[in-house]
Amino acid sequence: MAQILITHSTSTQLYSPIASIKKYSEPDFENKLWRYAKSIFTNYNVFKFKHPLTCDEIPGIKYEPDLLLVSKSFKKWVIIEVELCKSPTQHTLDQITCFSNPKIKPNELVNFLISTNQINHDQKSSFLKCFSNYAPDLIIVLDDYSDSVFKKFYNHKKQLKICVLEVYKRLNYAYEGFRFGGDYPYELTNSSKIEYIDEQHYRILKKDFLKDLPSTFEIKFDMEPFQATLIKVTSRTTYLKLANHNIPSDFYLQIGKNLDNEYIIQKL
Repeated sequence: MAQILITHSTSTQLYSPIASIKKYSEPDFENKLWRYAKSIFTNYNVFKFKHPLTCDEIPGIKYEPDLLLVSKSFKKWVIIEVELCKSPTQHTLDQITCFSNPKIKPNELVNFLISTNQINHDQKSSFLKCFSNYAPDLIIVLDDYSDSVFKKFYNHKKQLKICVLEVYKRLNYAYEGFRFGGDYPYELTNSSKIEYIDEQHYRILKKDFLKDLPSTFEIKFDMEPFQATLIKVTSRTTYLKLANHNIPSDFYLQIGKNLDNEYIIQKL
């Protein structure tokens, strides 16, 4: 299990991950995410979202997610479900089923945010347009990494987006350290689907997206940067070459540019 070494002018201090201790509950972990969510999701409005949702796949049963993100441009919104990194229960899998394709009633969502004093009446129109015009994304936030646990989530929903908030602490010390990674919900200003060719090459499917791409550039996947190169094969076909990366071959992906003008690869 990794540790973080914090250096000061007069001392060095080791922080250990609380996931190795497991002396905390899911609500404790959820509260930690809530406390720092505005710093993590800087381009989003962040809300507590204990609002019942339903779906056609599991009729008659309501599930409540934990947090809601609404982009400050009102062009993207994200349902957040917080879980400890352990084998998912049937209840957790049913929540994922529901939150992946919920029955949306925009007025109900807006009225919930107003009734819980999380937005004002004068913001109603902007939120209503967002909920009415865009389908929600779903992200599961876990407290640790585990390939075996991730596999169980992906077996249930292949394209599921997972983020990990690792919390590090030092014995008898009040302050904590955090490491956030995974499928961060970047808002893209322009994008194109990409098609897997081989372990180093992807075909960019949208021709208009290519016109402003540099020949070499840095691109991120799971918040990790990689060097990318454009290879023009024909006038109609251009490949994206990534010599070293951690991108699985069996996901449906897109390339895009985020609000900070960074190039991103993310799951559809």
